[in-house]
Amino acid sequence: MPPPKTFGERIADALVEDGLLSAKQVEELLQQQKKEGTRLLKLILEKAYVSEQDMAVSMGRVLNTPPVNLGRISIPTDIADLLPREVAHNHKVVPISRLENKLFLAMADPLNVLALDDLGVRAAAIAAAGPAVALHARDHAATAQALASVAARLAALARPPEAAVFVNGRPDIAAAIGAHGVQLGALDLTPADARRVFPRGWIGRSVHSAEEARDAAAEGADYLVVGPIYQTPAHPGRSAGVPLVEACAGLALPVIAIGGVVPERVAELVAAGAYGVAAIRALWYAPDPAKAAVEFLSHWV
Repeated sequence: MPPPKTFGERIADALVEDGLLSAKQVEELLQQQKKEGTRLLKLILEKAYVSEQDMAVSMGRVLNTPPVNLGRISIPTDIADLLPREVAHNHKVVPISRLENKLFLAMADPLNVLALDDLGVRAAAIAAAGPAVALHARDHAATAQALASVAARLAALARPPEAAVFVNGRPDIAAAIGAHGVQLGALDLTPADARRVFPRGWIGRSVHSAEEARDAAAEGADYLVVGPIYQTPAHPGRSAGVPLVEACAGLALPVIAIGGVVPERVAELVAAGAYGVAAIRALWYAPDPAKAAVEFLSHWV
């Protein structure tokens, strides 16, 4: 099985699909990259094959984000640093190491949240916090049709404030509803295989140890959901602790801390290197979900 494509290769493929690069040009660039050790995106920009706007559009397609929203997303530092200063400024591309907007996942727990009578109201309230929020559609027992229905409903509620939607375990459903990402578990497809079905968005992997995190990174994951960090009613006696966040953050992938996370604990997770956090009870069952979402995000503003 061929190794998963790099971010630069995925951008190059998008440029070819858009008719802005030829397959022959990409082949030549890859050969030059291998010979000189230069990054692919840097070569494309140096040769002025595409305009700033073309690059922004292609990046948006690969990340499943319209170009007008490029200021709302993040890309790895080594990629962001390849862009000319004018490109980064004009399109407000933000590298992960110096994010202004952190991502956190409001995860829909299949045992309780999806059965809430006011699910739509609560989902809209959480999504109102904007582009730094992702609603996560998760139901391990649901049929594909039922999960797709829930995910589509969350997507409709998230669209006005430009919040994101992630789907658990099903890259096909994520692709079908236009989700921004898919979250994979140990028994799901590998990130590399999921990429074949869902080529345009974020692909994450749930991990419970530093070893699992290293494996996920090698398999091509874009980010890691790490935990449980603190004990929870669902996982009594299981808590990996903040050191696991520190260990996983060293892999240079965004780390989302999960498990017993409440606003009061976010500061120490950020200090440990967390890119974001995921929560269920602290958001969906909060007396005021909108206020709770803002409290989570206050640690990054």
